[in-house]
Amino acid sequence: MFDPPDTNIAVGPTQIVEMVNTSVAVYDKGTKQWISGPTDLHDVWTADFPDCRLDDGDPIVLYDPIADRWLLSQLGGRNFGAECIAVSKGSDATGLYYLYEFMPAASTDYPKLSVWPDAYYLTTNEYSKRDAFLGAGICALDRSSMLHGDPAVSICFNTSTAFDTVLSSGVESSSDPPPLGSPNYILAVDNNTHAGLAEWLFHVDFNNPDHSSLTGPITVAVAPFNPICSSTFDCVPQEGSSQKIDALGNIVMFHLSYHNFGSYESLTAVHTVKVTDHDSNRTAERWYEIRNPGESPVAHQQSTWGPSAQWRFMASIDQDRKGNILMGYSISSSSIEPGIRYSGRRVSDPLNALEKEQAVISGGGYHNGDRWGDYSSMTLDPADECTFWYANEYQTKTGALTWRTRISSIRFPGCR
Repeated sequence: MFDPPDTNIAVGPTQIVEMVNTSVAVYDKGTKQWISGPTDLHDVWTADFPDCRLDDGDPIVLYDPIADRWLLSQLGGRNFGAECIAVSKGSDATGLYYLYEFMPAASTDYPKLSVWPDAYYLTTNEYSKRDAFLGAGICALDRSSMLHGDPAVSICFNTSTAFDTVLSSGVESSSDPPPLGSPNYILAVDNNTHAGLAEWLFHVDFNNPDHSSLTGPITVAVAPFNPICSSTFDCVPQEGSSQKIDALGNIVMFHLSYHNFGSYESLTAVHTVKVTDHDSNRTAERWYEIRNPGESPVAHQQSTWGPSAQWRFMASIDQDRKGNILMGYSISSSSIEPGIRYSGRRVSDPLNALEKEQAVISGGGYHNGDRWGDYSSMTLDPADECTFWYANEYQTKTGALTWRTRISSIRFPGCR
């Protein structure tokens, strides 16, 4: 076990795949039982990929609903953060995989992936060999070639040092793809103004790479927000301990889900901010629904979710086929131990409003370390486009490596 676990899941028609740092497990979606694993993640890659067998962390699993395939990924060691990606040869997550290692132009960290019709998109934070921040890297990977096991190229851009930790938009269903030829939508928190999001449009052309372009940043105006934990990442209190844990505030959290409702396109996004009550600071979740991202992007609705004195952080958010929204997150405070909760809204609810918070599981101890997250994972079931699946960590008992993960499923009544 490692701190942090980097918990995330992907869901297919009959299987669920969960990844944490250094291991992967496959579940039967119907029985909720393991059908494979937990398996050491380095076993996915053969000896031909020695860097990928070093388990350098930041795992991501995705289901490609257009091709009915699975993607497994993690950082590769030694070669300054190479991105190791495995693409399943068929629809069975326990089957064989095509293996890839993409070599970066710089040292990379915190890689995130998404599925788009024209490419698999990869975002990273880039650093020099002396750890100087170089900006966010955004790459389009040749999805068509990767699905056939052929050699695949990447086309990459950089945002400059003004922005870091960007996310690329991803589809979760084969029934609501973006309009033909749509760019991928890239989003980041504008930590320069604390009053906006920054968006880029990535047009990729693998036949004529010089015709590829990254346009932006385009400002998406939002309500002003206050950054949290600006001097230190670990600021979230826990019951029974002076040890504080990592909120990972001020960045858009994995993943950036895309949905096409016909008359409009929609992205859902969330990041952690600071709120102040009675001269006491704490974390809360600022969430958004961004509409028309390819034209004139606008925050159709937004709010800061912090209904009580607890600290909420490490969120992930998604939207179902009816427009209902669900957000899961970690919760902790000086009076409770780290656990998991969620809230959401029906499409018929008043704009900007979330319904009453619900608990997934309460914590059973405090964490003897500062690392938490570094992300959680809310995703939509492609089989019905109504069921949300959420994976996050919680603390089972006091200790440094006593976290566990919990997968939960939630569905709004009336979505069918």
